[in-house]
Amino acid sequence: MKFKLVYENHGNYGIHVGDYFLTLKYGLESLGHTADIEYGFSPGYTNIVLECFSDSFAEKVEQAWRPGTKLIVVATEFLTGQTFNDIYQESDDISSKTDQNQRRDFWKMRYDNFIRLLPRMTAVWHVADQQVPVYKAAFTDTHVDYLPHGYTEKFATVHHRADDEKDIDVLFTGTITRYRQDILNELKHAGLNVASSILFTAPFHRDDLISRSKLVLNIKQHPSWQHESVTRLYYHITNDSLLVTDECQYPTDLHDYVIQREASWLQSIKKQIALGNFSARAKAIRLQFANERPIDQLFSKLLNQSGVT
Repeated sequence: MKFKLVYENHGNYGIHVGDYFLTLKYGLESLGHTADIEYGFSPGYTNIVLECFSDSFAEKVEQAWRPGTKLIVVATEFLTGQTFNDIYQESDDISSKTDQNQRRDFWKMRYDNFIRLLPRMTAVWHVADQQVPVYKAAFTDTHVDYLPHGYTEKFATVHHRADDEKDIDVLFTGTITRYRQDILNELKHAGLNVASSILFTAPFHRDDLISRSKLVLNIKQHPSWQHESVTRLYYHITNDSLLVTDECQYPTDLHDYVIQREASWLQSIKKQIALGNFSARAKAIRLQFANERPIDQLFSKLLNQSGVT
């Protein structure tokens, strides 16, 4: 079967969603399917699109639709009533959002266009397993499933330096909020060599930073944030990168493959650095992950449950 993985609805040339598309491509191809990454929506094919629908994109899909066209939507946002991500608005972390009313308008627009295209969706695949029952309860006429994160060696792009050549103690890759910056500053002030990515870091730069790092971090956006970042965990596990994660109310199903921080970030980081053997420990985790979660088995189950063959 031929799939079209479409990213025209995402800005910045799709840099920030590239990991999702490669996961989809490698998972589908592991089962013998063809998965073409395309910029534009492809009428007549089974399109897989990562949710972020503007008015113009929703209109384009409706106008371009013809027999044989299918739409599978990968959902990444939290459903909160009649909108997405209203939990964001309660944060006092001004750096994690723009104008509050404008942001609410943005999430409402995305939700409304999701609803607009819902009748055309063959399936919705959510990247967070905790959100699947929430979406199922809200959209009873649409098949909703969990998009699993499984191992494929194709996803590994980082070539690590030897442990004694790693010059970065800890690395954070992601959007910098005030809470995250405060933690990174604390680690810097303790004498650690701390690095973080810039906005929309190029993949080749990100991979080089990771190759130089002893540890990488998964830090919540703000203190009351509830959800662990499954995509960040997945990327680092498959790339032999030893990750320490924040404590979240809702950990992902990849949580057992990373290191849970302890009493404080500083204590946890110092302990992990003292243990050393960064590459060997990361490789052992990756091999366990590969044995327990092969991507072809997980995607085969997903496609069968979604009625996509």
